[in-house]
Amino acid sequence: MLPHHTGCWPKLIALSLVALLVNHGLADEGAPRLQWQLRPHDRLHSEVTEEHKTTTIRQGQTTQSDVRIGMWIRWDVQEVSQEGQHRFTQIVDRMTMEQESPNIGRLVYDSSAQQQLLATEDTVTQSLRDFVGLEFMQTMNRRGEILALKLSEQGETALRSLPPDSQLRNMLSQDHLKRLVQQICILPENPVQPGDTWTTKTIEMTPFGQMQLDSLYTYLGPEEFRNRLLEKIGMEWTVTPVARDSQPVDIVIQNQHSTGLLYFDPDAGHLREATVRQEIALEARVAGQVEQQTVRTASRMQLVRVPAEPAVTPP
Repeated sequence: MLPHHTGCWPKLIALSLVALLVNHGLADEGAPRLQWQLRPHDRLHSEVTEEHKTTTIRQGQTTQSDVRIGMWIRWDVQEVSQEGQHRFTQIVDRMTMEQESPNIGRLVYDSSAQQQLLATEDTVTQSLRDFVGLEFMQTMNRRGEILALKLSEQGETALRSLPPDSQLRNMLSQDHLKRLVQQICILPENPVQPGDTWTTKTIEMTPFGQMQLDSLYTYLGPEEFRNRLLEKIGMEWTVTPVARDSQPVDIVIQNQHSTGLLYFDPDAGHLREATVRQEIALEARVAGQVEQQTVRTASRMQLVRVPAEPAVTPP
């Protein structure tokens, strides 16, 4: 049986889409050089929403699963080295989840509400609560490549308590948390002009087995967006199953279309907003049965800098 989730597709996240920070500097030629640039003690807040609609056809029967997940995450920057390595902590301040599927039924949850409507197993309910306050630490370089990531002990415990096929389990795994930052965009190494492109290729482990991601990025130049002059990057990508004898599922991707737009604030030095859309149709052979899935995903991430608290003057 195919897992009824889409968290395995690294680009959605939007994915778990949580954060890319870009510095706008001018090279000698006047072309912008896009890099991460934060300062120690910086604090930012990000809001990530992911909507997934999955249609599954199995043995002539069609089922539909709809999921919407929201995460509000606080960023605290501890250190930025001379080499541009950024070390920071991220803490989940709030989580929301709406889900309706044949397996789970209906679930509505908001960690900020005093009352939640929960019609699912106690393990899922408790794990949702446990993830509020979740802390994980990351180190990355100027291009946004993750050098290290560690989930807190609380997060590891909550993750283990979730069902193996839970979408939340995949969204909050260390691999997916890493992708929330890095896989949105790995920045170009050199200054760019409008129309310049760069590519990346990565291998990711998913519940379907290993997948290769080939990403194409295009610098589209400055654009007025939400009353600010921002840097705009377009992206598209494809996923391809990696042929291995140990693959748990035989996957054939029949059709796919993925696009995204990223807006960076050259003055603030970080991402303002990112939107990602993906539609993918696949066929899988599991235990001698053939299943078909069509997954449509829309993700959005917004990032804002929190003003520094004023210094307290001693009496």
